[in-house]
Amino acid sequence: MRPGEATTHAEKIYYIAQLAVAGEADIDGAISELVSLISLAAHCSTIDLERDAYAGALAAAKAGRFYSVMRALRPLISLQGPPLSGGS
Repeated sequence: MRPGEATTHAEKIYYIAQLAVAGEADIDGAISELVSLISLAAHCSTIDLERDAYAGALAAAKAGRFYSVMRALRPLISLQGPPLSGGS
């Protein structure tokens, strides 16, 4: 995922975890940012599927398991589907 593609809460969280997995983010900073963003997203969520995904992602983030954060959020990103193109 590229920075400009991360437009939803789930995508932004996924992107930060992806940077951490790739070694392109400070580990402690990534954990702190992930915990904060996931907590906010979970608080705003009204759908059980989202809440469950964020709960799994939050537990993984607190443990520094960035790949597990990405796996937990994958169902949310898959539901959104690819962006629509603007022409042929």
